[in-house]
Amino acid sequence: MRSVAFLTLGCKLNQFESAAMAGQLEEAGFEIIDPKRPADVYIINTCTVTGKTDHRSRAAVRRAQRLNLDAVIVVAGCYCKVAPDEVEALPGVDLIIGNAEKPKIVALLRGLVSGSDSLENQLGFTTETERNGGVPPAAVGAPLAAPFRSPSEEPMIVRFFDYSRAFVKVQAGCDSQCAYCIIPRARGPNSSSSPDWVIKQVQKLVGAGYQEVVLCGTHLGTYGLDLAQGPTFTDMLKHILEETSLKRVRLSSIEPMEFDAELREAIVSSNRICRHLHIPLQSGCDAVLKAMNRGYSTDDYRELIEWFKAKCPGMCIGADVIVGFPAETEAQFEATLAFIRSIDLSYLHVFSYSVRPGTPAARDYTSRQQVPPEEIKRRSRALRAESRAKRLRFSQALLGSTLDVLVLKRTDGQTGRRLALSDNYVNVLVDADESLAGQILPARITSVTEDAVMGQPQ
Repeated sequence: MRSVAFLTLGCKLNQFESAAMAGQLEEAGFEIIDPKRPADVYIINTCTVTGKTDHRSRAAVRRAQRLNLDAVIVVAGCYCKVAPDEVEALPGVDLIIGNAEKPKIVALLRGLVSGSDSLENQLGFTTETERNGGVPPAAVGAPLAAPFRSPSEEPMIVRFFDYSRAFVKVQAGCDSQCAYCIIPRARGPNSSSSPDWVIKQVQKLVGAGYQEVVLCGTHLGTYGLDLAQGPTFTDMLKHILEETSLKRVRLSSIEPMEFDAELREAIVSSNRICRHLHIPLQSGCDAVLKAMNRGYSTDDYRELIEWFKAKCPGMCIGADVIVGFPAETEAQFEATLAFIRSIDLSYLHVFSYSVRPGTPAARDYTSRQQVPPEEIKRRSRALRAESRAKRLRFSQALLGSTLDVLVLKRTDGQTGRRLALSDNYVNVLVDADESLAGQILPARITSVTEDAVMGQPQ
């Protein structure tokens, strides 16, 4: 049992954790191969943020079985934590582990090969029920039943398989109680990496040749609140800039209420921090925001967007929006659409509301208060059309300018040109050799259409 393939769903935390597991397995003598190929082991790193991602996780298990009926199938991550019984019922699953058990993956796989006695010897398990990733199946799904592993204990990675940029998990978990969200149950409470660990991890990636690193977390702006001596997220960001030679740092999603004055100034004052922010909105109606327990108003959100756009006109700002929160009326949706049209966002990520068992929204709203699926689809189409229009306007404003772009390994199927990512989150198609993948170079924007942004390397 030597070849391992990863199927990773969901957020950047999962991408980092898959890379960490892959690195451990490779060091232990396993070969990491493309998930489209038949493998001895498939590790499916799941997401459970919506019902759709649960479905995709189950489909990934079936796909792995089709590729190799004899493969060992490991299902890991958030879906396992929230719904272990559903995962256990899937045919062909050999091992179920939560997020805390991912760093034990080598020992767990060896245990499957060597037998239960070996598994007990390596991991110190003493009962039959404890062989499921270190916790009984029922406990995997119970809120906070298993201890959550601190990000500081993560194994460090030196390369991101098939990626031209790297992610660093600096924080995990969330203490907020948004009415619709299952993630606190899946990821546990706020847990921050030590600043020393973060710096060393970034230095390792810089030493391996990475020129862009994305800092990611479940609730990134709360970094450091659980650490006795701090630091704040802004402090850590400054440490990275001062103590490493990283050319470009990108921030993943940050909640609107986390942008204090110090963080705002830090972002706009450094040319090494990407001019790209993803700031979840979720609704443009104050009544819906209150029902969601989001903790800010549309006026708060507008002020934040206008501040960044005034300080940094070329900044790309995107937002998440949830469509069809229970009891959302047509008038409330129209208020959201009007609000989004009135502010200078660059793109939207549109999500259909999904009932998540155990959340306040699932408890407090009856089935009769759910927005009909066909209405959710109609509203989603309207928001996605608005997103396309905003993205096009933002890209057209860059025509003739020169942007620093990170050349990616991927190529465009239609033009054959290589994709390159600008610091303000524009995918630019450029004529570049594969040897330039992972390098940052200037490119002049020569053409912008609905389908593509073309650039000429300078």
